[in-house]
Amino acid sequence: MMPLFLAYGFSNKEPDNKHERVTRVVVEGMNAAQVTRLVTVSSMGASESAGTGPFLVRLVAKVILKHIIPDKTLQEAVIKTSGLAWTILRPPMLVSKSATGHYTVWEGPSPPQKVRWKVARADVAAEGLRCVESGDYRGKAMQISW
Repeated sequence: MMPLFLAYGFSNKEPDNKHERVTRVVVEGMNAAQVTRLVTVSSMGASESAGTGPFLVRLVAKVILKHIIPDKTLQEAVIKTSGLAWTILRPPMLVSKSATGHYTVWEGPSPPQKVRWKVARADVAAEGLRCVESGDYRGKAMQISW
């Protein structure tokens, strides 16, 4: 069976667990179809990455994404308990630029080198597809940034 790379977003101006609900339906469908590999995009600041990054990144997560981050945390909980071979990618600020191929992926709160705390959607997509093909980072939530 083919793996699934799941990348979508909703604007949550009010508390509404759209990400959690959609992910729950996707996971149920994957289990029913015996699709076992899921790579998805969440957000830096969700789950155990709360408080990650410099002041501006934390401020955006707290103020601008105040309804999205809790929803992404619930979404991640669905994924982590799904029984699937999952990988979660957590970008900070997404920008609409061409892929660079030059980004850092790390586990935990601190990057191994200085990063810019933003990344192109195209680079996140490239890394997600790379993870689907390689099987890297199974059972892990990874930060990704330029």
